[in-house]
Amino acid sequence: MALYRCKSCKERIDRAALTCPHCGERVPRIWEKPLMALAVIAVVGGAGWYLSRTSLKKAPPLPPSLEKIVANEAEAEQLSEDLVRVCALRKVARNPESFKLVKVVRESDSKLCVHFTVNNAMGSAVGERWTVPPLEEGEARKTTTCDSLPGRDRTALLTRGLPYCQTN
Repeated sequence: MALYRCKSCKERIDRAALTCPHCGERVPRIWEKPLMALAVIAVVGGAGWYLSRTSLKKAPPLPPSLEKIVANEAEAEQLSEDLVRVCALRKVARNPESFKLVKVVRESDSKLCVHFTVNNAMGSAVGERWTVPPLEEGEARKTTTCDSLPGRDRTALLTRGLPYCQTN
């Protein structure tokens, strides 16, 4: 026989009793506390799931504005022109098959400063720096001042496009 102490009158009573024989207070069942805890957990979990599915979703992105579209088109045109200029430089390099870009910077006057490596006859990589003007403004020429120029770094974008250059 399991004994329980009544919360009201502090007398010892049998756990099987429905009410306290001394004061008439209801005796809680042994399974009620875990069931209440489980109910609270279920309610909190259900509310969290509901909120995660509804109110916390991101709003769909807005369509790009006309200015942004025009800017992206201008950027794409610049990138295409830069890739043509780097491909032309690759064709005149000593060993076009081993041509690897190190850094490409587009200066404010639209010149490209290209730092690349090529393998020499012995098979070791040699670094070269060239200034490449816009297409109709002259020819590319070697330089030594390519590393600390201000401008937009285009290396990653042009490296992705380099495999599409024709080396013939």
